[in-house]
Amino acid sequence: MKRSPLPQRREPMKRTRLKKRPKRPRQGWNKSGDAYYSRAHLDFVKSHRCCVPGCLSPEPSDPHHIDKLGSGGGMGLQCSDLRVVPLCRQHHDEWGRRRRIGRASTSATMAWFSGTAERMVRLSIDAGILPAEVLEVNSAS
Repeated sequence: MKRSPLPQRREPMKRTRLKKRPKRPRQGWNKSGDAYYSRAHLDFVKSHRCCVPGCLSPEPSDPHHIDKLGSGGGMGLQCSDLRVVPLCRQHHDEWGRRRRIGRASTSATMAWFSGTAERMVRLSIDAGILPAEVLEVNSAS
């Protein structure tokens, strides 16, 4: 039997954890130019109360991304942060389970979400969080 030229280890190798890279803050348009990302806008949306009429849950809320064909979303992808509405945890979970909130139909809820998302973008622009050009590009698509 021929011996290996490499020295033999006597003690077992120690297991070490993989180091995670810190996430870079997302800001601006994606490569294809159809989705805008802004951590500051998400934090702004989180600071508001739930947008469902009659909901009395205290803030902060969860930012809910509205899925829309062609908005930068898809399987394994996140859609644009411009299409985000504030939902409390209860309504966010209810939407995830049933794709509707209360007795409203899915199409009526989506229409409400779209109007709310546009209002949140306008409020964010007024607060100086988003640039004004975002509204022009968002309304064109």
